[in-house]
Amino acid sequence: MQTGRQLRKLFVLIVTACAPGDATQLWLDFQERLCDDLRHELQRQPWRLENPPEERVYDFGLYLIERLVEDAGLTMQRVNLPRSIGHLEQYNPQNPLIMEQLQLQNDQPPDAVELHHNQLNNEQLAAFDNIYHSVGTKVAHFS
Repeated sequence: MQTGRQLRKLFVLIVTACAPGDATQLWLDFQERLCDDLRHELQRQPWRLENPPEERVYDFGLYLIERLVEDAGLTMQRVNLPRSIGHLEQYNPQNPLIMEQLQLQNDQPPDAVELHHNQLNNEQLAAFDNIYHSVGTKVAHFS
């Protein structure tokens, strides 16, 4: 029995080297098997989706397939496949700094911002407000 990961690699080989007549229909016919390992992955870090809907699982599968297609020097448009719409590139496990920051963000309690904000002295609060405003307006002016 093949795992979803192995099947995705085979699928990419087929759509990049064999030019099937309707790659989108091939995806639709086999997306469940191609993504059978991804529901569990989405329940882990950094996503922490308790019960991800099928659409999200399949979109994640398309994202992973798109990475493999690009590694082969092609695009999803070129191989007639739809692109992922979930903007999952931010969760690229190849970037450990982003993954570390996402993990730290996930580990914070929901009221962490308010708690720490209330602990700032007047000078720190003024600096924070100045930086926050500059980032929000994309205009840097520090005094």
